[in-house]
Amino acid sequence: LRLAASQWLTGQLARMLILDSATGDPAGSCGLSVSDPHAGEGEVGYALLPQWRGRGYATRALRLLAGWAFGPAGLARLTAGTMPDNIASHRVLENVGFRREGLLRGRLPGLADTRIDDLVFGLLPDEIR
Repeated sequence: LRLAASQWLTGQLARMLILDSATGDPAGSCGLSVSDPHAGEGEVGYALLPQWRGRGYATRALRLLAGWAFGPAGLARLTAGTMPDNIASHRVLENVGFRREGLLRGRLPGLADTRIDDLVFGLLPDEIR
């Protein structure tokens, strides 16, 4: 997190910590990277510690991140990728307004020289819920 401001200023990425507002305890993290600067497209990611899952933290953090990405950060489109069987992550994305766009077969490297599919979601500024 010490490098977050300088990484964003150099156009690389913004990494943020998700904190519980009542206690200040870390619940997870989220981030934004510019995947295509000419098209104004960014990619988001998020992860929660197991004990914080299912409480709305990821949805809230992603909604705030998307608002910042489309506002001050000046992006025109966001994407996110998930494992096809990660239903909880699909729900987070859909609750924010992301729409399923397609399955990229074998896109990511897996263990023991395998390949993993990536289910891609996209969001435009007027679709945030």
